[in-house]
Amino acid sequence: MQGRCMTEIRVNNDVTRISKQCKQTGSCLSQENQNENTCNAGTVNSVCYSCCEGDLCNGNITSGASTTVSTTTTKPTTTTTATTTIATTTNPTTTSLALALTSHNSNTLPPQRKCAPLEPPEFATLSCTDGENERSKCSFICDTNYALSPLSDPSNRCACTSNTNCQWLGRPGVCKYVFPDPIACDMPDFQRGSLSVLDTWPTGALLRVNIRPVQVTSSGWSVALMFSSPIPEEAELLSGHVQLISISQDRRIFTFNSLSHNMDISPMQIYSVYFYVQNMPATSDPSTYSALVGVYDKLIFDASCIQVVSPVRPLPTTAAPPTTTPLPTTSQRATTTQRPVVVTTKKTITTPRPTTARTTTTRSTTTTVAPPATTLAPGDNCEVEPNDQANPGYIILNNGYSTGGGISFNARAQKFPDNKGLLSDWTIKLEFASPVDKIQVFVARAEGPFEGGKVWLLHPMEYNDGIGAGEGNNPLQILFIGSIAAGTAPEGIMTFCRNGAQPSMGLSGGLGGSGGSVTTNSPSGGASTTTEQGPPLTLPTQAPSSGSRCSATGASSFGSLPTSSAQTNPNGFFQSDFKSKTKYDYNEIIHKSILFYEAQRSGKLPAGNRIPWRGDSGLKDGCDVGHDLTGGWYDAGDDVKFGFPMAYSATVLAWGMIEFQEAYIDAGEWQNALDMLKWATDYFIKAHAAPNVLYVQIGDPVRDHSKWWRPEDFLVDRKSYKIDIRHPGTEVAAETAAALAAASIVFRDVNSSYADTLVQHSKELYRFADRRRKTYHESVQSVRNFYKSWNGYNDELLWAAVWLHKATNESSFLKKAEDRYDAYGANEVPQEFSWDDKYAGVQVLLAQETGHIKYRDAVKAFVDLAINTRKTPHGLTWLIKWGSNRYAANFALIALMASKIEPELPERHSYVRYARKQIHCMLGSGDGRRSYVVGFGHNPPKHVHHRASSCPQWRQRPVSQCTFESFRNPAPNPHVLYGALVGGPNLDGEYTDVRDDYVRNEVAVDYNAGFQSAVAGLKYFYKHPTNE
Repeated sequence: MQGRCMTEIRVNNDVTRISKQCKQTGSCLSQENQNENTCNAGTVNSVCYSCCEGDLCNGNITSGASTTVSTTTTKPTTTTTATTTIATTTNPTTTSLALALTSHNSNTLPPQRKCAPLEPPEFATLSCTDGENERSKCSFICDTNYALSPLSDPSNRCACTSNTNCQWLGRPGVCKYVFPDPIACDMPDFQRGSLSVLDTWPTGALLRVNIRPVQVTSSGWSVALMFSSPIPEEAELLSGHVQLISISQDRRIFTFNSLSHNMDISPMQIYSVYFYVQNMPATSDPSTYSALVGVYDKLIFDASCIQVVSPVRPLPTTAAPPTTTPLPTTSQRATTTQRPVVVTTKKTITTPRPTTARTTTTRSTTTTVAPPATTLAPGDNCEVEPNDQANPGYIILNNGYSTGGGISFNARAQKFPDNKGLLSDWTIKLEFASPVDKIQVFVARAEGPFEGGKVWLLHPMEYNDGIGAGEGNNPLQILFIGSIAAGTAPEGIMTFCRNGAQPSMGLSGGLGGSGGSVTTNSPSGGASTTTEQGPPLTLPTQAPSSGSRCSATGASSFGSLPTSSAQTNPNGFFQSDFKSKTKYDYNEIIHKSILFYEAQRSGKLPAGNRIPWRGDSGLKDGCDVGHDLTGGWYDAGDDVKFGFPMAYSATVLAWGMIEFQEAYIDAGEWQNALDMLKWATDYFIKAHAAPNVLYVQIGDPVRDHSKWWRPEDFLVDRKSYKIDIRHPGTEVAAETAAALAAASIVFRDVNSSYADTLVQHSKELYRFADRRRKTYHESVQSVRNFYKSWNGYNDELLWAAVWLHKATNESSFLKKAEDRYDAYGANEVPQEFSWDDKYAGVQVLLAQETGHIKYRDAVKAFVDLAINTRKTPHGLTWLIKWGSNRYAANFALIALMASKIEPELPERHSYVRYARKQIHCMLGSGDGRRSYVVGFGHNPPKHVHHRASSCPQWRQRPVSQCTFESFRNPAPNPHVLYGALVGGPNLDGEYTDVRDDYVRNEVAVDYNAGFQSAVAGLKYFYKHPTNE
């Protein structure tokens, strides 16, 4: 990985030369020496270890003149003072100035003097010239509508009188609210609205707002919720009845507008709006949900001013009194957020493998399963909850509303405490009068359908398995959304079982027809079909919960290895019928490339794991934030999960599967490719914890790179990094949106429900990326030295928009991409296609989608640039030294994608010929001396820079931890990492198969993405040749 070494400047006979300083031993390239003269050799992680070549290495340190120079530290804008010692080399005519960093002890670094962390004042942020280091100056930047008080200094400076005595000089900053000029404020009617809390759970609640209409509102209406205390930034209020328009800056006032289907509610005596609150802190007090309800008979786009003009009125009697401080009397500007859409429950779909009769199970988002094996008749532990009692077991909340493809309805199953003991290990059976196709639920797990959709089961979550007995305890209330083909909400019977008992799965015969007779306040008419709206309530599949996974102890709770290790079986592929004509068996290469991605898997491995030297790992990923973040791929030869290159890899792999599906099917690898892609997309769904929250990295890269061990050896909690509204990351959010959109096309004909879920997440992430723009390495600082976004985020925004158009056929996405094309820099000829630069991909997609000459010419210009880029002596395109094969493979992929553009480009035959030359060079035909793909061809790499495969084999457990001894072991890696493409040669075509050369001999998920898709493209074009 990049970022292991720091630049070191040396002056030799007045000529500046560049070497580097490394953060750990064993990091030098093979042709370099480890220079330990300038530091303490016992300090293993000392930054003063350096790598050098020839006369750049120090001789014996001698005393001499000292001078002060500047050397770059870990912050690129910061300089520190260092002492240089003159040393005489073995060449008497050469005097070398070596930057030997010294302190009181000539063998150690001087301590960095720091002040204690300076806390920013309320309503302000800090801008510091050098963090907390000595002489750093931190300025106070007040939020909008705030200004520094006259008694504040505009900045503080860190001053030190000794190594242990440092303090900030200057008066602390205080930001005061600047009252605006008096404004006219539309005041709502607080007498016609009330709020009730229907249900709560550790991280959210279900709220109902009742509105009493008094006049016709044919142009729409608004409602303002004025909470007694601020709603946390990560929390969201979701509703399908209204659209969120604005939030006051102090997050107390939420303004909502009516939708197209309910602009006039005057015919109703009472109109109910349901709100689903999610992502609340688990420690939230229920009184947080207390709010005044202000009703407008017209559309209002920002009700924030009402807390300035009018004091807070007493809360309505239906709400609990607040225990927090009263609302302030100041006003702050509103910011707009976006409402998410529905996520469905899980379903299992059995699909045939394309090339065999065997069937495999593909996980999706809606669950169809066989009935439980054990079904007990209702007895002491199972009882029907009648609907004709004071507390019925089944309540219809509305009769139904149109969702475009059918009807949805809201209902609640409930069980009140009794004197029969705890409501623990419970199961609820719902029996309906007519079939229910799907159930969406938040506070339980749905299982079904059974009996043709007339029976569903609900099972407990961890936090509601054990409701107290007796009067005075809260009831168990389960709100759910049911989907039916037509008609109205069906009548139902609820059976409640406790203590592990299971209900009888048959129909009781106690229900006659379909349709409920319950009077509801649901709006008339169907829901709008625009992409911004949804049903009256949208619930995610399950709560983000750490559960027993995070509370478990012992080494196995983090991961575990198989009982013994074995070599991966590379066989099992269908040999190509035309290998003799293509020189290489493309089927074998695709097969082994997929095996590489299986070797990079994190999380709980499937029962059919094909990599016998890999086990479960990262099982506690996300425990630090209480969210399941297991799964995904490790990035390269390390054990970090970087979301940006992972998402790019998934997008490019999906692209190849879309364009060259025939090649995968013909090779017998389609199902394996689906499993490969779904491993990543399942992880992205988990990582997308809320519409404006995406976890983008698991693991501290610096800490990870200080160890050489298997991912299964990681027995400590790993840090989770996220982007959100306060800390956006446009590149990674947009790239993940692109990955999910592209993958939805792959899964559309395989599992349409799963494809729908991918599209929903993609749209939310694209909105987040587009509306909250910020370069992501500024929000996630730890990625800066590894996957910094050098190219900005405009390319990812275009890339995601075009992929969403392809996935949804919605013209708004295509229009957005075309309208922004020139302004976003896509009209220039890009220099590469990679995880950081998607412009070439955008040009190909737009040429495919529109056929416009503008985009076709752009594609031709890029492929011409690729063909004319400098090459090694053996014809392999060479862009830069770091992962040179990656860029050559990506050039080949774009050339092949260009060859599929219709109408055909006249140069397409030369494009295919160029792509074949590049891929074949990597497979061994360049100089004839070696293949660059592990486990394939003649003389493949055997010492790749990859932790897990380099660690020793074992025959029994327990297995000792891997260490840097394996890194330094000159023997080949004990486990073959089949299918991995290594970085590649230098411009002279030279390559050394040594483990410490992470520039030329490391592997990565993004290296293989373009490579695998290009190989599939070559197989496709062999069967569909151009006129060469």
